[in-house]
Amino acid sequence: MAAPTSTHGEPGGEPQREEHSGQNLLALIIEKKTGLPFADAMQRLVFQPFGMRDSGVDDDRPLKGQVAHGYQPTGTFGLKPAPAFHWSAKPGNGSAYTTVGDEWKWLQAIARGPLLSESSRKAMLETDNGFGWVRSKKQGPRLGQAVLISNGRAPGFSAILEYLPQDDLAVIVLTNIEHDANPIIIPELTAMIMGKPYQPFDYRPVPRALVGEPAGEFTFGADFYRRNATLKLVSDAKGTTLYWPGGPEDPLLPIGRDKFMDRYYWSPVTVERGPDGTPVALDFSNFRGIRHNQESK
Repeated sequence: MAAPTSTHGEPGGEPQREEHSGQNLLALIIEKKTGLPFADAMQRLVFQPFGMRDSGVDDDRPLKGQVAHGYQPTGTFGLKPAPAFHWSAKPGNGSAYTTVGDEWKWLQAIARGPLLSESSRKAMLETDNGFGWVRSKKQGPRLGQAVLISNGRAPGFSAILEYLPQDDLAVIVLTNIEHDANPIIIPELTAMIMGKPYQPFDYRPVPRALVGEPAGEFTFGADFYRRNATLKLVSDAKGTTLYWPGGPEDPLLPIGRDKFMDRYYWSPVTVERGPDGTPVALDFSNFRGIRHNQESK
């Protein structure tokens, strides 16, 4: 499992374990009730009535029109095509495709249209952790009103929607790069739109000679995003990369001597060296991993 998107900005918090089988079951129920494949049922029941002409469910049939190809980060600045993936394996929990314009139509149908009863709308939009939404505990006070967030990622793609019901304002980011930077970017983008103070990201190239070439395997504790995980740090011609057990391959963007911003989860990474210059610890956000050959000392 990847580091959780909804708590990744709050290191030290209890990691969330997402369970998507309920959406798979719902898709199956819809197929049984309508007698249609899930993709066709969604067209009839949701996309067509809402006027979402550029949306659908990818069931591995050819898609009409222009579509984005998915990519993943590689090396310090590079991209590579995402591995082939059969989206028909994800009915109900991530197989939909859309555009920003269509996403707005869907949101209006949920938040203000006739799709839901008032009690259902209240249950969906006015709870701390509702049906596909998380009420932001940081962004809400920052903007002085409720802020609802829905996000996710899949091979080659990532997306996030931040909605302010009071102003009926939505900020939607759809990207064809698989990473977890959007939840970091969108709060600043929304603050900018709302005329609030925001923190820009200002990157300046760092000479490789200054960065260093740290390497080693570092084991984290039971409270880490992946319990007791060992992460491997490699420096080579591509740059410095952090390898998670089972993936992803996480390129690091250098910002100083032994200091990086990882390109996948968009969290700060710092290498600590011992008196002899050898890396002894790795800080990932607020978590610390200890190098293997240091644990017995």
